[in-house]
Amino acid sequence: MFKQASFTGASLVSLSLLQPIGAHADTAYIYATTGSGVYLKDSSIFQDNVNNSNGAGPGIFAGGNGGSSPRRALIYFDVAGYDTNVLGGALSGASSINSVTLQLVLGKVAGSAGGGGGGGGGGGDTTPRVIKLHKVTSGMWGEGSTGSGYTSIGGTGGGFAANSTDATWNAYSYSSPTWSTAGGDYSSTISASTTVSQTLNTTYSWSHANMVSDVQAWLSSPSSNYGWILINDDESSSTTFRAFYSKEAQLQSPSVGTGPILVIDYTP
Repeated sequence: MFKQASFTGASLVSLSLLQPIGAHADTAYIYATTGSGVYLKDSSIFQDNVNNSNGAGPGIFAGGNGGSSPRRALIYFDVAGYDTNVLGGALSGASSINSVTLQLVLGKVAGSAGGGGGGGGGGGDTTPRVIKLHKVTSGMWGEGSTGSGYTSIGGTGGGFAANSTDATWNAYSYSSPTWSTAGGDYSSTISASTTVSQTLNTTYSWSHANMVSDVQAWLSSPSSNYGWILINDDESSSTTFRAFYSKEAQLQSPSVGTGPILVIDYTP
C-alpha cells in the first residue's frame, strides 16, 4: 500500500518564481505518509537477478554493483488521481505549471557499509555519479512487497525473489507481460539529470522543463503515466550505485529516512 499527503507552503522546499502582477503560485507535494490514498510507488530492478524485485525495501538503487551489473530505480506518482482526489482539479485547471521537482535522499553508496540512519560522508565510491531521469513509456509495473521488514538498505541491493505482478528486469509484471526491452521501456529523452556525490542523508533534486511536460501529459492522459526510471550514467561500471530512501523507509516506525517527494509549483 502506498500513501500520500498534500500541503502548501515552503516547509519542505523554497521555490522563488517571477509571477505576473496579481498572480500567485501554489505548491503541491506528493510523498509517503500515513494518510489515505494511493499516489506513490517505487521499486528497483536488477540486471544480474532478472527475476528479483525490491518493491518494499528501504532503498531504491541506480548504478552498478561490485560485479558491474546495473540496478535501476522505478518511481511513480499518480498525479492525476492526486489532483482529482486531493486538490480538486487544481493542477489540471491551473493556468500554468511552473516547475516540477523530484527530491530523493541518499541512503547508501556503493562500496560502503550499512545504509540507514546516520550522516556525514558515506564512504565507498567517492566519484560523483550522474543519474538521469527518463519517462517510462509502457508497462504499468508492479511494486509488490519484496524486501519488506528490512530496516537498513544494506543487504537489499540484490533484490528478492519476485512475486506475481512485481516489476523485474525482464517483466513489468512478473513473470509476464514483459518489457519490450529488458531493463525497462523508457524515452530516450532525458527528463532531468543531477550529479550525486557520496554524502549520506543529502537531498538531491531533479528538475527540468521536460518534467513539467511529463506531468502535463499525465494530467491530460492518466493512462499514459508509467512513472520515471532512474539510470546511472556509469551503471555498467563496478561499484557505482547510489541508493536513495524509499517510501517504505519513511513509513517504518521509527523512520529510517525521508522517501521520495514530488514538488509541483503551479499558478491557479
